[in-house]
This record gives sequence, C-alpha cells and structure tokens, in this order.
Amino acid sequence: MEPGTYQEEHEVPLEDLAPNTAYFVTGFVTDPADNTFTSPVIEFTTEAGAAVDDLVNVAALSRGSTVSAVSSNFGGGANDSTWGANNAFDDQMATEWSSNGDGDDAYIEVDLGTSTSFAVVGFRSRKMVDGTSIIEKFQLVLDDTTTLGPFDSPDPDVRYVFELDGVTSARTIRLEALETSGGNAGIKELQLFAPN
Repeated sequence: MEPGTYQEEHEVPLEDLAPNTAYFVTGFVTDPADNTFTSPVIEFTTEAGAAVDDLVNVAALSRGSTVSAVSSNFGGGANDSTWGANNAFDDQMATEWSSNGDGDDAYIEVDLGTSTSFAVVGFRSRKMVDGTSIIEKFQLVLDDTTTLGPFDSPDPDVRYVFELDGVTSARTIRLEALETSGGNAGIKELQLFAPN
C-alpha cells in the first residue's frame, strides 16, 4: 500500500478453485511502516462445476499442444514469459496472455500436433482495471480454411462455453479478436473440449 492509497475494500479474485469445495481465507496487508493487518477468517463453499469440467481440454500445453503464432507478447517477451502466449493454454485462469497493445488486431494460434476432434470451446478474456484489454468478440480459424463464430464474450469475469454444431476436427486453431476495448488485448484461457 502506497501512502495515501489505503482502502477498506479491495477485490482479490480467487482463481482456479475446485468445485463444491469448502475454503477458509484470511487476508494480510502490510503498510509502508511495516505494520501488518489481518482480516477475519472468511469461509465459503464453491458452487458445483460446469459440465465441461469433466471433459478433456485438448488445447492444454500439458497434452502436447504448442503456440504456433501470436500477434505479440507484452513487452516483447517470449511465449513462456510472465505475459506470454503459453499462459492462454495452461488451464489456469490465474495466468493470462497479454498482447503488446494489439487491440482489435490481437490473435493467437495453437497447434494440437495432429488433427484432433473437439465439440466445445471455453474462452475467458483478460482485462485491465481501466476497462481496456477485453476481447469482446472473436472468431476461430481452423487449419486456415474454416471459420467458426463470431463468438460474443463481453464480460471478462466469465468463462464462456460455446457448444459447436457437432464435432469438428483441426490441427491448428487461430483465435482472432474482432472487437476489443483496446490496449493490451489478450486472454486468460482458450480451451477446446473433446467430446465424451
């Protein structure tokens, strides 16, 4: 906390929590004079998970996918940097890919390694405190030949789940921003779920 910036309320997102699980949380803050303050313990239970949580995300890096193209990474960093493209495929909402000011020209492409089937798309945009960097509408280009969408995603605090019209297969999937709130547009996660 900088001098003059003390707050009684502060939003701290708790990402990647397990569904239907009890949590106990305590907040700590230290001011410039090295005084530490502790909040009371807060207890809550998360809601039941979404239906896609039981499906396989074939776009995850842990399954062998790789980032094959990206418009840019914030600060010119590599794909594995703090704001790099790999964060869009790590199955973690607490990390995110940020472009370097690409706005509506932001894009990212994942190579699944082989033609792979999927039937559901999961998507969540990143955001900045000032309201910029949100991808509000996007499309997917499969193997440079087929376009899916556009998909609307106005709220960056929501993971949108889009069921496709049947199962589709592709090796490369390119997400292209169509409408953003400008700035360092990027995403927390792009997920491609395989059918049961």
